[in-house]
Amino acid sequence: MIEIIQFPAKSGDSILIKVNSSYILVDGGYVSTYKNYIQEEIIKKNLSLELVICTHYDQDHIGGLIPLVNNYASIKKLWFNGFFQLFSTELSEHLNYAEKRKLNMEFGYISEDSTGESNISSGQGESLSIAINNKQYLSVNDEFSNQIVESSSNVIEFKDFSIDIISPNSEAIDKLREEWEKQLLNAISKKTKSCDPEILIAFENFQKIKSHESDINLTTTISFQTPSICEALNEIPNSVDDSIINRCSISFIMRSQAEIFLYLSDTDDEQIYNYLKKYDLDEFDGVKISHHGSSRNNWKWIEIIKSRTFFISTDGVKHYNHPSCAVIAKIIINNPGCKLIFNYEIPRIKRFLEINNKDYDYTYTFQNTQNLNTYELRRDNE
Repeated sequence: MIEIIQFPAKSGDSILIKVNSSYILVDGGYVSTYKNYIQEEIIKKNLSLELVICTHYDQDHIGGLIPLVNNYASIKKLWFNGFFQLFSTELSEHLNYAEKRKLNMEFGYISEDSTGESNISSGQGESLSIAINNKQYLSVNDEFSNQIVESSSNVIEFKDFSIDIISPNSEAIDKLREEWEKQLLNAISKKTKSCDPEILIAFENFQKIKSHESDINLTTTISFQTPSICEALNEIPNSVDDSIINRCSISFIMRSQAEIFLYLSDTDDEQIYNYLKKYDLDEFDGVKISHHGSSRNNWKWIEIIKSRTFFISTDGVKHYNHPSCAVIAKIIINNPGCKLIFNYEIPRIKRFLEINNKDYDYTYTFQNTQNLNTYELRRDNE
């Protein structure tokens, strides 16, 4: 049996999955997610985490993982595509003072969640790569021969579950490497194999900055009138998500003995669609939709799958189009009788669902942020 808790992570993601006796944490939201929920549900209960997955370096996914890795020892395996996984390094090569100062100027970044709370400061030297490097007992990406978590036909087997990696593909990984090396050349006029802390922090902050820029550039049409399902479906996305950071996020399929769960991080629509078509995958017991319900990430793939349960993770505050009514409408049309599970009550989405519920067959639940629900994925008709 697969059981899921969606932590209230504001505009981000953090999900605890239980498969039989195994616990898997996917992303950590913001630091406030760690303080308010991860500490309570994982650390105080002393749960042994079979696997922690950092899907990518966006601030609303990584923030809570840094203090978790720094403070909690009960983590058996960790998957993430960090600096040491993506680049060869040379310990004897170091940056000079001027280069370090230039990197700090170019990639100094302080992230904030939707309340303005400062979470990660480059000046404090907080980095997931550094935190992991300080924990020698941690097993990192051991299941992947080239040490990079990427899409393939191989199934990764665990005691209670298995995982197929949907994304990132090798093309996206190569593009990320290329982008970083270009940024590094612009900043310090050279490529380097140094793994000084300044390089690690700059690489992570570069990805947070790029992700932030991608979000700012989104164009949305705000309608003050609640649309019908048919009207919402006419709002076809005018672009796709081409952010290299989102394209490099880890998405996967998890299988227990009976259930199948499709977890889509912030992956782009094209990668998801191509993978599902290539391997003829079309039925799931649960789906966590991509990028907080953005229509730029969730469109073509919705047409080719069926599921009874869909999870949407966002408070709807940071971006008006997260989640998109068009995406929800498309899910409802393609999956009669489905259940939509939100980790926050979002007023405009609640109105949309209430108004259309009399004409379409679906149910919906909004998470009580003070009393977290556990959702079971089932194949029966309960």
